[in-house]
Amino acid sequence: MTLIEHQARPGQVPPAAGQAQPVGRYGMRMARGFILFASSIVCMLPAAGLPAGNEAAPPPSAARERIPEGAVLRLLGREVKGPTGEVIGQLVNVLVDEEGQPHAAILDYGGFLGVGRRRIAVAWQVLRFAPSGNTGGSITLSLSREQLKAFPDYKEGEPIAAAAPPSSSDDPPYPATPR
Repeated sequence: MTLIEHQARPGQVPPAAGQAQPVGRYGMRMARGFILFASSIVCMLPAAGLPAGNEAAPPPSAARERIPEGAVLRLLGREVKGPTGEVIGQLVNVLVDEEGQPHAAILDYGGFLGVGRRRIAVAWQVLRFAPSGNTGGSITLSLSREQLKAFPDYKEGEPIAAAAPPSSSDDPPYPATPR
């Protein structure tokens, strides 16, 4: 217990030297409050990221992979051009399977100044990508605007029909569902 200097009140005997003094009703509450506060801080230390004796070491930081400039192409938001070079639409999403392999791209297609635009799915195989340094590269669709005109809209949560190249008699039909 801490020794507290005490000034004797009238009629009260001062304590002997080195003798502990009672702290009074409010002083004891403060002391208990401080002890409770200090013990809660000590209990929180391992949760605050300070190492504890029996915890595993954190995993190592991720490694850096350098990607050469001009070797890749940003996809989302890019214009997609048709075989003749006219802008067909804008790539807004990529649909991948459980292994991360792309199967289709969703294009904002048609319309004028945002009115009448619709979304269509196109098979990944009809897109050609050409990354190139400072120009940012290009995305070309092997289907024309006329080939896409009557194609149904893509609606999330509904079965997906992706526009694919017209099949010849030698080509197997495009699979309805990915692998």
